[in-house]
Amino acid sequence: MRKGNPVLWTAALLAGLLLSLPALSAASGLQVTPLRVHLDEDTPAAALTLRNHGDRSRVIQTEVVHWTQEEGEDIHAPTDEVLVTPPIFTVEPGESQVVRVAHAGRNADSTRAVEQAYRIYLQESPPPTEGDGARLQVILRLGVPLFVAPEGGERPDLRWTVHALESGGLEIRAENLGNIHAHVQELRVATRDPETGEQQVATLGTHRYLLPGQSSHWHLGQEADWGDAARLDLSAITPRGALNAEIEME
Repeated sequence: MRKGNPVLWTAALLAGLLLSLPALSAASGLQVTPLRVHLDEDTPAAALTLRNHGDRSRVIQTEVVHWTQEEGEDIHAPTDEVLVTPPIFTVEPGESQVVRVAHAGRNADSTRAVEQAYRIYLQESPPPTEGDGARLQVILRLGVPLFVAPEGGERPDLRWTVHALESGGLEIRAENLGNIHAHVQELRVATRDPETGEQQVATLGTHRYLLPGQSSHWHLGQEADWGDAARLDLSAITPRGALNAEIEME
């Protein structure tokens, strides 16, 4: 079991970078679709397409890890519950490769009431080094989220609490009590002064996953006097749409 982003070393000096999908495409000429994979009883398998827009061949190796969270930290563990084919392949310039993904962890004697999360890593193997001496090489490693739907249906349930900090700011906490993940792409916070009607609005740009049973928090600083607000209107922007909530201050 391991935490954090891996850094891989070889005889030559080698740096490993974990990049987002847009950054990966821009930096390397590699494009992966889709950005996330969802499997369920009706769709037990799916396909990723990796296209090489660059000017050299790329050797790609795949790895799948089981993804859990603990106190806001991502935890990755080896798993054999997801099958990926081919496990290693070469993509020539201007060509594409289809990678097939299937969930093999469910059997007749097991039921899962909670969504299972994994990450499919596509990692470029380093090209051969020429000459002697150390040389810095950037190795691209991309993680694609994979979610396997729970049995018995999905039950989203994101609960919010807000309380004022002694510093004058606010702490906003979300707890995922549902049986599927929540992906908060952006959090919008608004309050209105009951006397003047003046509205304060803040937008927190974030791409944060909350797996079932996990929580996360955001801080608003002192740039606005949020402490006098009795109620906040929250809008969490997710791929499923906006989740709106009216929260009383604690």
